[in-house]
Amino acid sequence: MKRFIYLSVIVLLFSSCGETKRKTSSNVVKTAKAMPVEKAALKKEFPALEEGAVELTEKAFGNVIELVGEPVATNAVFRPREVQMLVKDDYLVMKNYSNEKMIRIFTLPGMKQVYSLGSRGPGPGEFLLPRLVETNEKDKLCYIHDTSNEKVWALKKNGIVEECKIKLPRKASRNYGRKQVGALGHHDCMYVGNVKGGKGVFHLQSDTIPEKTLVKQLGFSKDFRSWAAYIGDFAVNQEKDRMVYAYKYFKRLIFTDLKGEKQRTLTFKDAKGPKRGDTKSFLAPSTLTHYWGRSANSDRVYFLYSGRTPLQVTRENQRNKEYIFVEEYDWNGNPLRKFKLDKWGYFCVDQKRNTIYIAATNAVDPIYAFHIPN
Repeated sequence: MKRFIYLSVIVLLFSSCGETKRKTSSNVVKTAKAMPVEKAALKKEFPALEEGAVELTEKAFGNVIELVGEPVATNAVFRPREVQMLVKDDYLVMKNYSNEKMIRIFTLPGMKQVYSLGSRGPGPGEFLLPRLVETNEKDKLCYIHDTSNEKVWALKKNGIVEECKIKLPRKASRNYGRKQVGALGHHDCMYVGNVKGGKGVFHLQSDTIPEKTLVKQLGFSKDFRSWAAYIGDFAVNQEKDRMVYAYKYFKRLIFTDLKGEKQRTLTFKDAKGPKRGDTKSFLAPSTLTHYWGRSANSDRVYFLYSGRTPLQVTRENQRNKEYIFVEEYDWNGNPLRKFKLDKWGYFCVDQKRNTIYIAATNAVDPIYAFHIPN
């Protein structure tokens, strides 16, 4: 009997030790699983926008980085004309004004055309004056805004196009200040349109009354009251709560939040600008051009910069001395780098592969790649 009691006590002691070890192991596992959650919580948030007016010089970019383009082989045959391009994941989407298909989709990095769509015309599945609009939505390559009828379409990765419910307001009287759209969703967008005395940024939703709200006035001087004076390039980054506008005839950029409440204005004191002018004079080929193209990515926004008149550019291109600049900024308006490309044309930036693509208007090959140094 005593021996039985002694053995029972030993068994109980070993059982307790086993339970203690299992509990300890269980606690260790739970702690290990919780660690990634703690690390995720420590992820840095995007810095707040520093408000105010900042006057810069070209030294803000450091030394200009000169890049030489390499021709890109493609299975598509076309002549660049009023091109617009953007990169989404492993695809490059191109709008090319032509009598054939106006939208082309290429795979990257091989630049193989896999889809073409959108014949020129006013009918179903056709476009007259399309513009590509970036989107962060994973199931879409981009949106397409036809400025001829103010309709917006969603372009899927398989080449299918769906009409969105949202439709931009259209005035009965035709004007030449076409709207620029920045997408927020299938029924939601920001856009730049004409207002009295200049231009403004609007927020448009398909399911709200009133449908549009003026968010930001883009005019900044009583000396310039024409909408043409404030032509520029507009981009939106919903993830970072930012939008940016770069002016064509002034070396001036504004970065704001999506509500237009906080603003950072960049001007360059060593850049020339107009002192006066009406609509006709601003649109003349003898007017100095600053910004006239943009490419927006998740972390950076890039702008084409000329710094010359269209007449000067034409003369240079005729002598095969073409070039164009690309300026790089973060979404808080901090200038980062400036590149000089040895081709003239329309551009986009592939952030994933550190590459600038140019659809060249005065070269043998239609597309050139410029590799950005790390």
